[in-house]
Amino acid sequence: MDLARGLIVEEKPGGDSAQRTRSSDVIRTQLRKLLFNMLNARPASRSLQIYEVMTAFQTAAGESLKTYWQEFSDVVDDLSEKSYIQHNKRGGSGVSLFFRGLAFDAWQDEMMTKRSRPAPAPVPASNTYIFHSPVGAVQTGDNSVAHIQQSADQSQLAGLKSALEAVLAELTKANLPEDEREEAKELVRTTIAETEKQKPNKLSLKSLLGGIATTMQTLGSTSDAYTAVKAAATVAGITLP
Repeated sequence: MDLARGLIVEEKPGGDSAQRTRSSDVIRTQLRKLLFNMLNARPASRSLQIYEVMTAFQTAAGESLKTYWQEFSDVVDDLSEKSYIQHNKRGGSGVSLFFRGLAFDAWQDEMMTKRSRPAPAPVPASNTYIFHSPVGAVQTGDNSVAHIQQSADQSQLAGLKSALEAVLAELTKANLPEDEREEAKELVRTTIAETEKQKPNKLSLKSLLGGIATTMQTLGSTSDAYTAVKAAATVAGITLP
């Protein structure tokens, strides 16, 4: 299955294909969980773009999804056959979009059942290591506990929102096919909405911004507006390519 026809990928000798660190069975399980979490977290009518999946996998696994493309295709085929997801292609380049399938509620029940299983009993006198972003301080010791701090400053988010609005304005004027332009604009609008939340999810922001980065690079854009997004994201503690 050609999941991302039209996606331009530069292959390099000794690249992803030589760096597989997970077995096929393990990666299929992880990809199913990733797709479920991403579709379950968004409105039922909203699509999930292949670029978002690639970015989320890169963030979570530290590897390119291209390395496990066959496993990903197998997972998409299996989930589509069960009607857990719907896989469509739109636009002149045939970019893959994923939606909740007719049996998505059955998949939700299946995943909730797995998560409700009792967890193993905790090991006494264990050490808990919790990192503080962005400093990276660690509190250690027997049964020690620290608190996670991952919220970005509101002024930093305001700067990021302004930069995203500039990208949105640029996309509106871009010489692109209408469907591709609207898909890119929808991704930017979703990211802006996340910055406007009282407590934005930093991991969601990183995934969405990574999707914007991939989209802009695919379109060959090196605009001042996107450069501003990268700079604003860095200030908010998010590094983009």
